[in-house]
Amino acid sequence: MKYCVFALFAPLLLCAVLATPPVVEAQGPLAGVTIRILASANPDCVAFRDIAAKAFADKTGANVKVDLFPYVDVYNKEVLSFVAQQHDLYWVDQPWLLKFQKSGYLEPLDSYIKKYKVDMGRFFPALVDIATIGGRVYAIPAVAKPVNYGYRKDIFEANGIGVPQTWDEVLNVAKKLHDPAKKQYGFVLRTERGNAIGWTWVPILRSFGGEIFDKDMKPIFNSREGIASVEFMKELYQYSVPGALSTDDVANALASGVGMQTTIMSTLWPGLDDPKSSKVVNLFEYADMPTGPSGKRSSMIGFAPYAIAAHSSQKVKDATFQLLNFFLQDDIQKRLMYESAWYPAIPYLFDLPNLHRSKRLAGHALTYGEKWPLIPEAEEWSMINSTALQDVLFNNKPAKEAMDDAAEKTRQLLEKAGYYKK
Repeated sequence: MKYCVFALFAPLLLCAVLATPPVVEAQGPLAGVTIRILASANPDCVAFRDIAAKAFADKTGANVKVDLFPYVDVYNKEVLSFVAQQHDLYWVDQPWLLKFQKSGYLEPLDSYIKKYKVDMGRFFPALVDIATIGGRVYAIPAVAKPVNYGYRKDIFEANGIGVPQTWDEVLNVAKKLHDPAKKQYGFVLRTERGNAIGWTWVPILRSFGGEIFDKDMKPIFNSREGIASVEFMKELYQYSVPGALSTDDVANALASGVGMQTTIMSTLWPGLDDPKSSKVVNLFEYADMPTGPSGKRSSMIGFAPYAIAAHSSQKVKDATFQLLNFFLQDDIQKRLMYESAWYPAIPYLFDLPNLHRSKRLAGHALTYGEKWPLIPEAEEWSMINSTALQDVLFNNKPAKEAMDDAAEKTRQLLEKAGYYKK
């Protein structure tokens, strides 16, 4: 007997069709609009995705897609993305902002700020200054993450060690606590090539009385004070976890219990109190940056703004700014402060009650933090400088020779860019 296969399975197919839930289309004023975001896989960007972007999508119906990449890859990813016009909103590290603006990649935001009545006076003034180029605003301040000093309070107390106030005291503590045989390192230096090692060194340089450029943009980081700061950093490296350590490497060294002290961006600290990934929950404490021989205390202003792509359609640009405006609302900012490793660009939020103990200190560090060189050639200079620093730390190249070479390469770079025209 022959059977009709369709007749045999028709009831099952009917049940399957009836059991399939109907497709629910997104509802809201921005339903059908897709906003594509490219950002670093930092704790603050993860928080932006999971809290701000998700809440915005739920409220407006917009489809918000977030692509996160390791920081070391983000600059090249963003350049390629701008050329290919792949994303609408970019997390832009401050050294890249001016170059991207000069390349025509970024949308000026003044008209959107006016349309949506965004009060730029809410932010730390220094951050607005960084985001303003030629009198126009090209980015919205998002995260303010200064470099701070952190230390193992339990180990310090057990050894009768007070909180170091100077870099010399930091070095002496590193010597005392350093015992690699016990997997205990006196300090953890972030030494990865690029901005990473530069952000470790520049606060030391400035606290030693040095500076990167003079008023005419001539490199002076190879001054007597600059050489002394590099030689100090090399001595401190002798008591660090060895290798070209990234931010993640530093975080892992601290969380695993092998690192006794460090200086790094504040957004790293809350993760050390996460019992799922840390062995040192509530064992780290935080303090102001040490002073150097000049008596100066210096930190870096870690500023990560969001910028809108000039290549996006007008409809998407407007929707993207609505996302930024939504993210700036007090309720979203407070959720970010309490629920994540978020360090805001808005001063009053650092005074909220019951914050993670590192956050109030971060707010204070922003009052003495200093800027990274804000020039279109910042990334190229960073590569020149970081190569020189690594040569001193890893290859035993004399500090003066390395920094003199780097200063000359920097001078040639800026001369070619037209900085020294008479």
